[in-house]
Amino acid sequence: MDTHLANMISSASFADDLTSETNTIQDLKMQARKPSLYLDWAALPGSKTKVTGALHIRPFKDANGVTPHQTLQHQLEGKINIQNQKAQLIPSYAPFPYLTVQLTMDFNWKHQIQHMTCNFRQKLESLRASYAPPRQTLTIISTAILPNLAHAFAVTPCTKADLIIWIP
Repeated sequence: MDTHLANMISSASFADDLTSETNTIQDLKMQARKPSLYLDWAALPGSKTKVTGALHIRPFKDANGVTPHQTLQHQLEGKINIQNQKAQLIPSYAPFPYLTVQLTMDFNWKHQIQHMTCNFRQKLESLRASYAPPRQTLTIISTAILPNLAHAFAVTPCTKADLIIWIP
């Protein structure tokens, strides 16, 4: 058997939702290169939908009113690639999906709670507008809607006030 073909077959995996922490631009470029090298070696396609890098920097402004995030984004924009796809750089306070949970680098959970609430309401409205009989509606709620919420609640810290919006 061809060695390259054997490697392709034995190395079937995904490099999805990877995180990498660095302190310098040079280290960031080196870390961003690693998934490309692995994906190319394993003959796997990278994600064609998203490559995102979250920049976590202290929020202050210099004498010109420019934040460190703006400075770094200017330095890095279009320069970080993974499999020839430009990384999208987002500020630390902006939410990004990680394993279906809306996270921010500063752990502000309001985005996730809003996401869960909107998602839950949209699903219930769609179900209410459908012609599903009551028994089927209960089955959909118990097998699709509630497990989806349970997954998110496992990692989302909620206050009593957050939970009140869920009680009809």
